[in-house]
Amino acid sequence: LYYKGKYRKALKYFFKAIAGLDKDHDYLEPDFLEADYDLWAARASLKLGKPEDAALFARRGLEKLPGDCERTLSHCLPMVYQLRGALYATQGDYKSARGWLKKALELRKCDYCNYGCCTDALYELGFLCELEGDLEGARRCYEEGLRFSPADSDLVSAAANLEYMRI
Repeated sequence: LYYKGKYRKALKYFFKAIAGLDKDHDYLEPDFLEADYDLWAARASLKLGKPEDAALFARRGLEKLPGDCERTLSHCLPMVYQLRGALYATQGDYKSARGWLKKALELRKCDYCNYGCCTDALYELGFLCELEGDLEGARRCYEEGLRFSPADSDLVSAAANLEYMRI
């Protein structure tokens, strides 16, 4: 729904997903799951022209990420850093966002994928470039991510949307 431009409907489903999380279920990384939903709700709010709502969702997502992640989540630091960077970007703090995303790209890959780098961080860096108005930079990030993961739905959709905007 998000990539089809149906942001209100997407936002509704993000809320349902957050509310539907079973608090008794042992999710692999429960903080990530909720923070990721907050990220997508923030993005949909930005697309709907509601930066204040986006900042609120981003702050909520950041609060859900553990402060001691270097110690407790060392197996997936690139993922933590890219999520933190993405949340800062939707909050409008582009400098912090860029710093976290660069950290994610400098680290070894995490335990969640077998790619040569954090393709999610490349996606998020592309999104940050879009927010900053650098569409060529965004295109380069998406293409680099697709080089590592050609079937990544987020990267494919973002690259296609950029191409559509050029037409």
